[in-house]
Amino acid sequence: MPPPDYDPVDPLKGALQCPHGNHHATMRQDDELRWVCNICGGPQVRVEKEGAKLSGAEKEPLREAARARGRRIAWRGTGLFSLLGSAVGLGITTLITLLAGFGMLATALPLFLTLPFILLTTLSLSKARGYTKQIQIALDRAWKSAARDIVTKWGKPITARELSGALAISEAGAENLLSQLAVDDALRSEITPDGSLSFAPRLRIEASIDDADNLSADADLEARFEALAAQEAAAGQAKAKTYK
Repeated sequence: MPPPDYDPVDPLKGALQCPHGNHHATMRQDDELRWVCNICGGPQVRVEKEGAKLSGAEKEPLREAARARGRRIAWRGTGLFSLLGSAVGLGITTLITLLAGFGMLATALPLFLTLPFILLTTLSLSKARGYTKQIQIALDRAWKSAARDIVTKWGKPITARELSGALAISEAGAENLLSQLAVDDALRSEITPDGSLSFAPRLRIEASIDDADNLSADADLEARFEALAAQEAAAGQAKAKTYK
């Protein structure tokens, strides 16, 4: 089934260069990876705002997510193979036990041969779960980088609804991204006239030469206060010794 934005007259309409190769392709939605390339299936970040360009910092996390997904597939395949081996081993153990009786050797030997398959199954499932977490962490980094690029180039404070329209994510997802950027001290929040919360890049203001002189004078004054406090503390200690 073609994607909803597929145009049979112009199949490459809206196609972008995939970060996982040199090909150009459109995207489709994915339940786990959010947006993926229609050709290679690699995860991508979709930008809806016309003319908006990302810095490219999101590409490496997307590649990390693709690599983690490939390793998860490999471990799941290994787990399936070892699970079948475990099932066969347990079946043979049961059959030998029924035929030869419940002797110690007849039961222990097949179980001993089946144990590596059971351990490999457990390891495979654990590794697959770990790579699932890595996929989500890498995707969060990629979309967070994209959100930072959009907010930086927006030109004014941006709301979660506006970011949701610029990136192909839900408003709740956009709000989560903005909150993460605010926690990282990259954004400052403010209330719009209609009562909604908006975010803007936090300004990094460097002091001018005149400001530096004022800061120097303030530093000297602070040093004097610290010296006076030290003198008062020393006088207090001397008075305490006098009355002992």
